[in-house]
Amino acid sequence: MKSGLPYPRYEKAADGKILFKDMWIGGTRFVVPSAIGNTMGYEAHHPSRHHGLMGSLPNFYPPGPSAEMAGRVSPSVFVRFSCSMDERYVASWGSGYRSNAEGIAAVTARFKSENVPPGTLRPTVEVILRQDIGMIEVLKDSGPREDGSRMQQAAYWPIGKEQKAPDGSVSEIACDGRNIPGYMNGRIFVTCRSTMKVTPNVTARISVYSPYIEHMPAVYGQVKSVLLTALEKGNAR
Repeated sequence: MKSGLPYPRYEKAADGKILFKDMWIGGTRFVVPSAIGNTMGYEAHHPSRHHGLMGSLPNFYPPGPSAEMAGRVSPSVFVRFSCSMDERYVASWGSGYRSNAEGIAAVTARFKSENVPPGTLRPTVEVILRQDIGMIEVLKDSGPREDGSRMQQAAYWPIGKEQKAPDGSVSEIACDGRNIPGYMNGRIFVTCRSTMKVTPNVTARISVYSPYIEHMPAVYGQVKSVLLTALEKGNAR
């Protein structure tokens, strides 16, 4: 509202089709393709109107020969935003892991140091080379549940590449359970997430289901490209 610009604001083609829409997050304007802008049914001036991006995996996959294959894999990629005007949040811009190696060491140490209830066995923590999915896995195994499944938490880093955010931080892929290719852990969809600091005020969280984790680096790069282009278009108007 302080910008003095009309809201909601759309860019339309000659036939009236909406091509782009303004998306304001944390006082910053992004101009996003209408196909992925998510209004979630909120009224025009609701503060949560643009709290995420919508779309299937092809919307967030870079063009090329592998895009068709990725389009058959999953209809579900979720991008959600969090923002804060707090000075401490803004000051965190540029912090975080600076490399995969730093992240692997830090998460391994954190998994090993986390408290466990009295009388409970300490979880095992392993660093595993997962050539099957092209990832390095840090696996925390807290033992079996009553149903025989295992209580596991895992973090992943792609081999030979880094998921680097605009602030230079490197993001891991954090999962609620271990990746098992082609398996959805019964009826429970295990979710994997990566975060990206887009501006000093805005962070994007990207989620995919665990069996599709191998696509996350490409999705992460494409979401980064989409958001930086949207930010550039917003600054130009």
